[in-house]
Amino acid sequence: MKQIHPEKMSAWSETRLQDIFAHYNRKYWQGRLPAYRLVVATMPEAMGLCESRSKLITLDVERHKSDREVRSTVLHEMAHAAAFARGSRGHDPKFFAQVEKSLRLRAPIAIDTPEAGGVRILANLVPSRFPPLKRKIDQLEARRSMALEKLIAERNLHARLITDDGILREFEDAALELTWKEAVIALGLEHGLVDEVVDP
Repeated sequence: MKQIHPEKMSAWSETRLQDIFAHYNRKYWQGRLPAYRLVVATMPEAMGLCESRSKLITLDVERHKSDREVRSTVLHEMAHAAAFARGSRGHDPKFFAQVEKSLRLRAPIAIDTPEAGGVRILANLVPSRFPPLKRKIDQLEARRSMALEKLIAERNLHARLITDDGILREFEDAALELTWKEAVIALGLEHGLVDEVVDP
């Protein structure tokens, strides 16, 4: 039986990251992305972060398992940079369009849950006008669903089907006691429709 060894991680300096950015900018964006400064830092919540106003991309190299993952994260953040220039606000259709473009150009970008932007349920997340990206995200959702169904069966848990109508009824009930915004946040968190609390 062939044993698979994890890919070794090489040293990633900020100079090397800048060189990768410049190379990918020429190859996948025809050099049209504005200059960004790439820095290495520890980030407890993310592998990478693109800040369009300050033209800064931060990567937590230590959180990556391989050079391939680092390159993929650089491309992910570059897709954000390109999408921000077109008015994007995060993981939205403008961002999906840039990831789709990367896939079509065969860029070494891996598609995994970071492309979903913290959304837990990936079904129907990506519009059908982005077929390669939609197919990859739908495959992630299928694996997530199968693992969840297996866990439910193994532990003999009770599953409850949540429908849009059911959520609307719960919202109507919650809105009798809470403000509209508080009800949206409470139900959004409960059903995985939002991933953070916003100050009311």
